[in-house]
Amino acid sequence: MKNYIFFIIGLILFILHILYSPYPIESLRVFQKEIHLYFASRKIIKDSVISQRRGIKFYILSCGLRGLKNHYFLFQIGDYIRIIKKKRGLWAVIVPSRNYIDFEIQNFDTFKSEEEVNKLLNFLNNLPDSCLIFFAVEDEASRKWNENIERKFKQMGAKISLKGKYRWSYIFVVKKLGNNFIPLYEKALKNNPLLLLLK
Repeated sequence: MKNYIFFIIGLILFILHILYSPYPIESLRVFQKEIHLYFASRKIIKDSVISQRRGIKFYILSCGLRGLKNHYFLFQIGDYIRIIKKKRGLWAVIVPSRNYIDFEIQNFDTFKSEEEVNKLLNFLNNLPDSCLIFFAVEDEASRKWNENIERKFKQMGAKISLKGKYRWSYIFVVKKLGNNFIPLYEKALKNNPLLLLLK
């Protein structure tokens, strides 16, 4: 009930603003943009629901720069949540199969330099066995995306290339068992955030 009251008050204030604004067309454009961003941020990608033992839920958010105004990386397992703001690049989360709580988070600014690319390649060459790996873009990660990174991601089963996808949102989830990789989810979006729920 309270939400409806605030919505009605907000709508009345907006109408009054339009009526008395010296720039009503510009106000409508701003309103339209805000509505678009609101619904984009609420959109949940549900086309990949994966069963995990104990029914634990995983959330991961990818937000390319054109996706939302306020950018952050979000990762959550059950009640454990990490929100990290203002750190650009490709995020990687390793979740051990035996103990979900001991997850590790790494950031690679593949927009910035070759040094970050080498750090990412070293990370990909030393992934532990029996784990879930989540990848997500925050802000921008495609600028230094090269053939070596491309090759590694293809070896893990990725089908989408980030080459040329400047400031796109991107999520890739893969399971590693021994030397085998089992891709579980992959999606890229332009101008929209991606929020994935796995349970």
